[in-house]
Amino acid sequence: MKKYILSILSGILLVSCVDTNITPYGQTTEEDYWQTKSQVAQVVTEAYKAMASVDVVNRLIVWGSFRSDELLLTSEVPATNGNRQALSEIKTANIETTNTFSNWGAFYSVINYCNLVIDMSTQTIDRDPAYTTSDNKLDIAQMKALRALCYFYLVRTFRDVPYITQSYNKSSQEMAIPQTPPAQVLEAIIKDLEEAAVDIYDAQNFALNNWRSRGYLNRDAVYALLADIHLWRASVTLGSNPTQAYNDYAKVVEYADKVIDSKNEYHKTTIRPGQTVDEENLYPALSPIEDWFQDLFVSQNAEESIFELEFSANNTALINSYYSYAGLNYSYGLMQAPSIFGSVGSSNDQYVFIQSYDTRRKSIYYNSSSSDETYNVAKMISETVTSEGDPSSYNKLREGGLSSFLHNWIVYRMTDVMLMKAEALTEIADHEASEEKLQEAFSIVKAVNDRALYQGNGVKPLDFANYNTIEGMESLVMAERLRELCFEGKRWFDLLRMNYRNNGKQGVNTNYNAILADQEVQIENNANMLNMMARTAEASNALISKMKTEPYLYMPIADSEMKLNNALRQNPAYSSSNQFERNGNENTEANN
Repeated sequence: MKKYILSILSGILLVSCVDTNITPYGQTTEEDYWQTKSQVAQVVTEAYKAMASVDVVNRLIVWGSFRSDELLLTSEVPATNGNRQALSEIKTANIETTNTFSNWGAFYSVINYCNLVIDMSTQTIDRDPAYTTSDNKLDIAQMKALRALCYFYLVRTFRDVPYITQSYNKSSQEMAIPQTPPAQVLEAIIKDLEEAAVDIYDAQNFALNNWRSRGYLNRDAVYALLADIHLWRASVTLGSNPTQAYNDYAKVVEYADKVIDSKNEYHKTTIRPGQTVDEENLYPALSPIEDWFQDLFVSQNAEESIFELEFSANNTALINSYYSYAGLNYSYGLMQAPSIFGSVGSSNDQYVFIQSYDTRRKSIYYNSSSSDETYNVAKMISETVTSEGDPSSYNKLREGGLSSFLHNWIVYRMTDVMLMKAEALTEIADHEASEEKLQEAFSIVKAVNDRALYQGNGVKPLDFANYNTIEGMESLVMAERLRELCFEGKRWFDLLRMNYRNNGKQGVNTNYNAILADQEVQIENNANMLNMMARTAEASNALISKMKTEPYLYMPIADSEMKLNNALRQNPAYSSSNQFERNGNENTEANN
């Protein structure tokens, strides 16, 4: 079911750019604005539009997927192309401070729209009787949640970022803002989300066929984001503060259950009134096997989806990355899957898929017609989905020309949350030595896996006997998340969580209360994470040698940002002197 976002008059939010790294400001902040309910709604909508911008979605793909082991740079991209240079730097862990993807400005633009609504909208209550206190609380709740989502991406990508809750609307405002330690940012956004959950839309406030039920942040989305943040913080703090870590894991289970229960209750009462839930159908909100790929990635805004960035015009970032770079100028995207997606086998080190009849194999298109075998991304690219029972034939899911490309970008969906819960339960099982918790974690993963498998044809459901240790379940959860959520901007952050968690279990203390530039000793990265990264990188041995310590897990702050905000401290892995010593040449400008 498609959707249409309101068109905002261009004069309303003229972006007169303050020449800094923070955000634009515009006439929406002047005193003669904020007069009516519709004006507030326009700024709220503009915040969502900014979140769905090319610059943001580009970074969701690069930061969350391309940095990981699930994507490679397409070999046909010309060497002179600026994006090829920038992506090659990232894939070989040789990132320059001029790299276009190290610029965070698009996210701070979204943050500033959010801050504008939070700061300015309350005065509209007295100016327009139609704009009530309840309306205002709802708008502020949405903007707090969207701002929290932006900061969560920034912390996981840069670690040390300026935490700004003040809107910028005058060029005379102070914009030299130092970074805030990531532990403080996480604490602040958790508090904001807990407050937002009270006033934000109930998850099912809109009819299912209304795109706003998935295109606006709602209570389910807030709970999903809270689960994700607590899962991240638990992994980071496991070595330094295990009590907090296991409290966070418990919070993951709590918030994941809120989402799962909400989805299932709505399904039983609205979609299938009177439906009973039995041991074979614990998650009725999940689309059945014959529908789920079509529902999520073609029709979109599926029942099991939680929050999607909506598009009423071409999703250019997705086109360029996965399908056809620069529109139809190139018949390939900038990125493709590595060969670990191409065959089926039992080894997690060599294969992603362990069953031939796994519908998620439709996520890629195997092209054997060229001299080099290629595995192109098909998920979120297709206009139709083939219905045959054997996905092993790698049918190409998008044929012909590119007339329109309105595919959404899914931020959260139910299986993502289910697997978050499974991950947290596994760590709780380790802490409590609980076989019951481990069994519960396995049952969740099995439910996700079962949904993807065509029954019969020699399919073998997952067997707990093969994963009945903490290490076995940790490996299974990671492998299942890769199969289920590949190319959706999740994998790199999953790998970082694994890195911190494994280090924490070895007693390595991560100091999340100080920025990297203030730490004299940098912790070493876990070998398991580095080995998983190296299995598909173009320069695997070099990658392992370069990414030995924590600073290399994060992007550098762009030179342009450093020049405009003299309070920023560069990630020590990317200081100018280190750059020249490592590369032996001068920085080169990467074109966007």
